[in-house]
Amino acid sequence: MNISEEKINKIVNEVCQEDLFWSVPVLDLVKKIIEFPEDYSFCIGDIIDKQFDTIEVGLNIKQSIYDTTLEVCKKLQISLEEIPKDERLFDDPYTWPITKKSMLSEEYNNENKYHFYKMNKNDTIWWIKSKDKVGEHLFTFDKKKIYNLFRDYPKELTKEEKEVFDRENPYWADFFKDRN
Repeated sequence: MNISEEKINKIVNEVCQEDLFWSVPVLDLVKKIIEFPEDYSFCIGDIIDKQFDTIEVGLNIKQSIYDTTLEVCKKLQISLEEIPKDERLFDDPYTWPITKKSMLSEEYNNENKYHFYKMNKNDTIWWIKSKDKVGEHLFTFDKKKIYNLFRDYPKELTKEEKEVFDRENPYWADFFKDRN
C-alpha cells in the first residue's frame, strides 16, 4: 500500500510536535518500516543505531525515538507485532524484535460517507468506518451491500460469504460460534 508522503509527514510532525530533532529520525525510520515486506522481522534499535552511527546518542533518546516511531506507525495503521514477553531476552523494548504484519488498505467511496479498509491486503472483506455512526462493526464484500456484524452475521450472509468471513476473521467466527 502506498501512503502519501504528505500523510506521513503530517502524522510524524503531529506526533513530534513539529520538533525537527525528533521528526527527522522518526520520519526516516517510518519510511524504512513502510518499505519492509509483510512478515519481515527487524529490531528498531538496530536501525536507530545505524542512523546515529557517527553520533553518540544516549539510550533515553533512542528509546524516545523508538516509542515515537511505534506511535506514528499506529496512526498510519501499520501493524507491528512485538515478540511475546516469554521470548524476550532483555527487558529493554529497544532491543526486542518486531515483525511488520500488515498495512491496512484504505479507500473512500464517492460520497465520502464510508471509509473502507482491509485488515490484510489480501483479504476479500472490506471493513467500514461510517462518518455518521460510531461503534458499528460494518463490513462488505463488494462495497455495495453492507453488513452489520452484530445484526447480520451469519444469517444474512451466503454460504460462500460466511466461509470467507470465517477464514479471514477467526476471532469473530469463534465469538459467534453459538449462532451457527
